[in-house]
Amino acid sequence: MTYNRNIPQATDNISVSQGQILSNFQAIDSGTTGEGIGFARDHITMTDASNGGMHNIVDYYVNQSSDPTLSGVSALYTKSVSSLSQLFFRNSSAILQLTGAATVANPGSVFLPGGLIMKFGNFGMAFGVVSQEVTYPTPFTTAYYSVVLTSSSSNSLNTAGISTSLTDETGFTAIRASAPASNLTYFYIALGS
Repeated sequence: MTYNRNIPQATDNISVSQGQILSNFQAIDSGTTGEGIGFARDHITMTDASNGGMHNIVDYYVNQSSDPTLSGVSALYTKSVSSLSQLFFRNSSAILQLTGAATVANPGSVFLPGGLIMKFGNFGMAFGVVSQEVTYPTPFTTAYYSVVLTSSSSNSLNTAGISTSLTDETGFTAIRASAPASNLTYFYIALGS
C-alpha cells in the first residue's frame, strides 16, 4: 500500500477516486506510506476507539531560526544550543527554553525551564576551620542568584551557624560562626543562569 499524493485531481469524479482516497487513509494509518515513516509511527492508529489519533511521541527537526511561528501562535520547537538539540516554547510574549544540560551526580547541575540553573553538592570543613572556599565544577555562565547551605550534623554541639560571602559565578566562601568540635559536611544548592 503506497500513499498517492496526486489524488484527488480537480477533474476526478469522487466515485472513481474514492478507492484511491481510502487507500491513502489506510497507508497513513498503517505507517507504510512508501515515503518514509507514516502517521502510525508517532500516532495511535485511528481505529483505536479510545485513543485514535493521539501521539505516542513527537519528533522535532532542529530549526535554524529562533522564531519558527507566526505572531500570536504558540509553538514547541527545537533549536541547537551548544551543538545539542534543545526544546523551546514560544508564545506571543516570550521564548522559553525548556531543556538543557544536566549532571545527575554529586556535585551536580540541572537546567530548569526558562534558563535557571541549579547546582548542588556537598563539601567538608575540618575541625577548627571557620572559612572555606567552595568552587562549582562548572561556573554559571551569566549570573548567580542565591546559595543555600545546610549542615549534615544532627548533633546540637556541632551545629555552628554557617553562611556565605564572596559569592560569584564560580563558587562561594562558606563561613562558620565558630569552629565546631569535629569535622562536618555541608550541603549546598545554588541558583544562577
